[in-house]
Amino acid sequence: MASAASNGHLEVVQYLYTAALTLAGRKRKRGESFCYPCKLDMDDVVTKAAEKGHRNVVQWVCTHSTVNSTKDAMVSAAGNGHFPVIQWLHENRPRENFRSEMLDAAARSGDLSLLKWLIRHGLGEGYSTLAVNNAARGGRVHVLRWLLDNESLDQNNECSVPMEAMSLALIGGHFHALLFVYYEFKTGAINP
Repeated sequence: MASAASNGHLEVVQYLYTAALTLAGRKRKRGESFCYPCKLDMDDVVTKAAEKGHRNVVQWVCTHSTVNSTKDAMVSAAGNGHFPVIQWLHENRPRENFRSEMLDAAARSGDLSLLKWLIRHGLGEGYSTLAVNNAARGGRVHVLRWLLDNESLDQNNECSVPMEAMSLALIGGHFHALLFVYYEFKTGAINP
């Protein structure tokens, strides 16, 4: 079911879920044990759909089955820049505690409007060095600039000159990001 969700095949997810319900009902009537669909890992199904931006699958699974947590789904969606999925989950699911995971993942996507929206809606307590690393790895200088200018560093994370960020920028072939991190973060707001 998770593979179907990951590929956006809502009809297949619906069919498999319905088939599992039907089979569970038959086995229950005969007194046999069966892994009832509610015990299937529907959290994983939602996460796989969210990771690929399949909001229709996320919506259906969340409304028709038991989903315990959408935290991983939201972080996966943020990491891939799937703003509509995050908005829907935020508006329709119970609020969960995201320390820096959401902002760190969103920095990887390079979607600055998403980062700003997450901060505005309280979906993170500041970013960690991982956000800097993620942005540098992708050569996302505009995100690095915004992170530096907004001083949103999670105070529970220690961050000095991010050598790892420079290495990741270099490995990714983003020399401009490496130079930005070296010159700006060396004396910037993130340095303790």
